[in-house]
Amino acid sequence: MKQKGYVWNKVMSGEDVAKMLEANGWILDRHHGGSHMMYSKYNETCSVSKHYEINIGTLASIKRFVNLVESKYIKK
Repeated sequence: MKQKGYVWNKVMSGEDVAKMLEANGWILDRHHGGSHMMYSKYNETCSVSKHYEINIGTLASIKRFVNLVESKYIKK
């Protein structure tokens, strides 16, 4: 399912994912200064690593989670 405002590329950096989440209403909840940032929306939390290139499996997991959260809370 493709949500409006989400453009998932095959290869993305952590910063790209963070910018996309922020543009779609996700708020940076906490960043411990390490390599992970925690974003929240609708009382759900998503962890994004700040790596230069996120692994394909990790990116797919973030994509599934974000789409699940958006479809759960947005009435169609």
